[in-house]
Amino acid sequence: MNPRHRLPTRSSATLRAIASVAFAVIAYSQFAGAGINAWTTTGPRGGWTFLAADPLVPDRVFAASNAGLYRSVDGAVHWSAAHGPNTVPPVMAFDSNVPGRIYAAFGPRLLHRSDDGGASWSYLSSVQPHEFIYSGSVANVWRLAVSPHRNTDIYLSDGALSYSGDAGATFTQIFGPSFIYDFVLDPIVPSSIYIADHADTVAKSTDNGLTWIPLVTGLPTGLAGIRLAVDPSMPSHMYLVAAPRFQAIGLQYEFDQYSVYVLLAGTSE
Repeated sequence: MNPRHRLPTRSSATLRAIASVAFAVIAYSQFAGAGINAWTTTGPRGGWTFLAADPLVPDRVFAASNAGLYRSVDGAVHWSAAHGPNTVPPVMAFDSNVPGRIYAAFGPRLLHRSDDGGASWSYLSSVQPHEFIYSGSVANVWRLAVSPHRNTDIYLSDGALSYSGDAGATFTQIFGPSFIYDFVLDPIVPSSIYIADHADTVAKSTDNGLTWIPLVTGLPTGLAGIRLAVDPSMPSHMYLVAAPRFQAIGLQYEFDQYSVYVLLAGTSE
């Protein structure tokens, strides 16, 4: 999630009015089935800021607007409000080991968990903000992941990278204060993490964040790592989006040139 994307603040009355309009649209709109090889409009109209599909449960989809979080269990044909905090989660993570267990950062710094596929939510903890080294500002949580190897291991980024070994009850910072734009957990090797950040471009840890190894061979100098992807079937293949680094960018970062780089070996050594 781009840290520039801020959710506008609205009064409770305004949110209730928006929610009423949304539900009116749900009640009276005629939903068309998804077309074959074509996009079909569905759901309440306007203001959407978040979208996620459950990787374990077919047809379970989540979407959020300024009015709150909505859920569909029939492939986005019908939508209903997901009962929980009256805020929009900027990020959500699904537990690949427990169907129906979902984590979301509401507030956007209040971590919640659902054990019934998003129908209801329970508060877990408040995430301690980390000061951004370049501007003294504080970012919101915009990246959240559950380890596929041990589902009590939760990772989140709000500029720094933090780790919880107790299913989100407490968190410890394992990388910072350089600003992290993205991170990926190795899908095959436990305790292996990859980060894309402002100072080091891209780095790897094989000991759950205790030590970090730069992965910059072949990259031009002066780059900030922006987005990172690891091939889930072949983690030795990594893909990086990077851009020229600025020394004082704050949270409102601007990059005028992005490039994609490919690392085809060595990421899981």
